[in-house]
Amino acid sequence: IGVLFYRPIDVHWGIETGINYSRLVSEFVTGDNSYIDEKQKLQYIGIPARGTYFFGTFKKFSIYSSFGTTLNIPVSARSTTNYVIDGKTDYTKYGSLKPHLQWSIDGGLGLQYRLSHTISIYAEPNLHYYFNDGSGLKTIWNDHPYHFSFPIGVRFTIFH
Repeated sequence: IGVLFYRPIDVHWGIETGINYSRLVSEFVTGDNSYIDEKQKLQYIGIPARGTYFFGTFKKFSIYSSFGTTLNIPVSARSTTNYVIDGKTDYTKYGSLKPHLQWSIDGGLGLQYRLSHTISIYAEPNLHYYFNDGSGLKTIWNDHPYHFSFPIGVRFTIFH
């Protein structure tokens, strides 16, 4: 989830930034009858910086492409490990994790509908690449760095 702020540079080019929130949850199970069940929950605040190129506008609709980078800053990282013996949890261990800053790059195409001079709604399919953060943690971003997303949201245009 996030909020983006857009500033036009000229009729075709613009820049945007904002803030977003990401939550990554993973579960690992090791063993059969007696096993270890580990869950990790990581939360990040992301700060995107993007360039946007508008191909054209038809009435209130615009088609554009965007490209940029995002810095994801870890704000919470916890793990819970359950040691299960004969179907019953014998022991539970809680811990904190040490994720690093997570950089990514992305690009995509978008369709925007302008509600007013300052507010628009958009749909923007994107392809992301997440660089390995070097933390050694098993996350979806580190294990599978290419991701497709389809954000839909509200864009606030400032200094129009």
